[in-house]
Amino acid sequence: MGIAFCGLKKAVMESLRIGIIEDEILIADNIAMHISHMGHEVVGTAGHFQQALELAEGQKPDLLLVDIRLKGSKSGLDVARELMEKHNIPFLFLTSNTDKGTIKRAMETLPLGYITKPFTFDDLFIAIELVRAKIQLGKPKGKKIEIKNGTQIQWVPLNDILYLEAARSYVTIFLVEGSIVLRQPLGNILSDFSAGDMVRIHRSFAVNPTKVESVTGTRVIVAGNKIPIGPGYREEFLAWMRSSQTGQG
Repeated sequence: MGIAFCGLKKAVMESLRIGIIEDEILIADNIAMHISHMGHEVVGTAGHFQQALELAEGQKPDLLLVDIRLKGSKSGLDVARELMEKHNIPFLFLTSNTDKGTIKRAMETLPLGYITKPFTFDDLFIAIELVRAKIQLGKPKGKKIEIKNGTQIQWVPLNDILYLEAARSYVTIFLVEGSIVLRQPLGNILSDFSAGDMVRIHRSFAVNPTKVESVTGTRVIVAGNKIPIGPGYREEFLAWMRSSQTGQG
């Protein structure tokens, strides 16, 4: 059994221009090397607040990787606030600090996700691929999904759907606000979604890939909820992402 992408065909997605904001030179160089191996372009690195702003303004990258802890009086959170208020550049946090207060302040700046240090190449790969999906596949905000519930039909905005959870004969569709409970198999519900709209990562769970905040070897985080990755799903997930990369134009 593996991750099901609801009949997903290989998407042709463009490579990204990525900037790295990290004050440890060796770590920044290592990240840059991995990003280049993924087929993306590293447009520059920065080690403190002012350099980060110069990188954002001068290079206008598609994505910035921002370490929360930086040298100087201002942190990566300050960089993120500046990006949120004055620049239209998506960013992904790098952090070794997982206390609830830090994560809460970080999420208030509206990142596309975060990676917890120490992380593996696979963790970085998955996080960037999910961000790329959010940037390039998640742009249409008006799309709606037809949900059949007995004789009733509801049209739910795809952007409102967080994840699906199956329990016995029921499936709960968790939304940004509220939820919908259906009495039908998870596979049947997933068949109502178009290719790439929902990712099945466990026999009981499927997630909206544009809502994933973080990925580790055993779980994903969606709206603060820890959702398990089932045995055997992670490797196929990685294999699919790598094959989708080789399918780029």
